[in-house]
Amino acid sequence: MNTPSSGAPDQVFEPERAPGAPSIGCVSPSVALVVGLVLGGTVALTIVLGSRRNFDGPAVDPQVVTLPDGTVEQVPSATGVPPAGDERPRADHAGQGSLPDGPAVRVPFGRVVGARSGDKGGDATLGVYARSDDGYRWLASFLTTDRLRELLPETADLALDREVLPGLRAVLFQVRGLLGDGVAAATRFDPQAKALGEWLRARTVDVPASLLPEGAR
Repeated sequence: MNTPSSGAPDQVFEPERAPGAPSIGCVSPSVALVVGLVLGGTVALTIVLGSRRNFDGPAVDPQVVTLPDGTVEQVPSATGVPPAGDERPRADHAGQGSLPDGPAVRVPFGRVVGARSGDKGGDATLGVYARSDDGYRWLASFLTTDRLRELLPETADLALDREVLPGLRAVLFQVRGLLGDGVAAATRFDPQAKALGEWLRARTVDVPASLLPEGAR
């Protein structure tokens, strides 16, 4: 690749290209630097989003979808999203069928569930999912907001939103205010709450033995 000499910072150069490939034009190093800074900063974000969203109000642009027969339709943006801290009751059921019975074994929670977690501003999002239908019925009945506060004492005085997701065999929590003013201002050891799910999975709980993998009962 041809590079500019040290004594000519504005020397024009062109990146090396494969034989027969069309030219992409010559670029001045100083121009490339400015363009890189602009596209990597707030200006680019404003250019991209400015025409799509009025920052004084909600997004109203429709979404465009293409159906299997090739026709195109517009789907209006979702409205009525509940605000942060919303405590309205939500549907909460554990699916069809009875809960697993039989003897219980005290083991780490993670032996029977998986989890993912992360940050949303100053709030933490925590999803916990089961590996079977029986496991989900037990999970949805077992992991209430009170139980979560018991297992994670740092959430005891915080507002919790809980939703059950039967199609994913999961329970989703929003832990309001766990991260204070957000990642940049957080004083927690885990400022993005990435380890919150694993911290929950490490807690020991009483689990129906029938949910444990074969050989671990």
